[in-house]
Amino acid sequence: MRPRGGDWEPFLVGGNALFRPTDIEVGPDGALWVLGWSSGYGAEWKDGQLTNEGRIFRISWKDAPPIQGSAMDNGVPLQDCSIANLINEFSHPLPVRRIDAQDELVRRGAAVKEQLIAVLSMGPRSPLQETWTAWALGRIAPMDASIDAYFARLAVGEASASLNLRIQAVRILGERAQRGANFARLDEVLRAALRHDQPRIRMAAIQAALRGQRETLLSHLGDVLGDEPDPTVYYAVWQAMRRLGKAADLRAMLDDPRGRVRRAALLALLETHSLSRQDVVALLSKDRKSTL
Repeated sequence: MRPRGGDWEPFLVGGNALFRPTDIEVGPDGALWVLGWSSGYGAEWKDGQLTNEGRIFRISWKDAPPIQGSAMDNGVPLQDCSIANLINEFSHPLPVRRIDAQDELVRRGAAVKEQLIAVLSMGPRSPLQETWTAWALGRIAPMDASIDAYFARLAVGEASASLNLRIQAVRILGERAQRGANFARLDEVLRAALRHDQPRIRMAAIQAALRGQRETLLSHLGDVLGDEPDPTVYYAVWQAMRRLGKAADLRAMLDDPRGRVRRAALLALLETHSLSRQDVVALLSKDRKSTL
């Protein structure tokens, strides 16, 4: 969810009111429902008596359009809903409605594969619908290589796809690998994604490599570190190296001629207490004239 116009601005300020919010959710009426406490967080007691109480706030926009009903609101069972009706459920404010609709599409399996691909190829949709539709397809038939090939094209070969859809495609490939898919071109696709000009796609590729336990990408992750400009992605890369590589692999990287690679290997080894004080002192002495 994003603010209209893209800029954040306060729309509710508590002031001196007893407004201490703890949880927030969109209700079936489209309003925000907020759980909160009064003067402080949690229960407050005095002489064995509860002196404060929780509250429920409903916050609505007076000009909000009415929530449109769906086939499910009219009592149509999930199994009788059309694909269009199920995809419309992906815009529902209640997560349980979106989950039920996606589970029904997954239950139908390969029979709806082509329809879901057609929906994703039709052009711009809301990020919510686009994301839930993509993951419905991604959860179907983990061993169907044609689905992996479709997401591979979205991830690194389909320039017309939205940034959100390309990010989801990379993540889905990792999830499918974790569920047993054996897509022969997965490493190739993730290597290309790791070099993408969008940092969010590079981050998704790191997550996919971890999800799919792609130890085969360890050396490539080291190569990415050499010129990775985004500090968050850099952090994610060396954390991925820590989880995918063995201590011996990371120790070998301490001799890499590139300082950024040596630094990442050092951080990964320190994270798991795999270096002694003597090891660190020796490394500092060797790198005294270079930059980590």
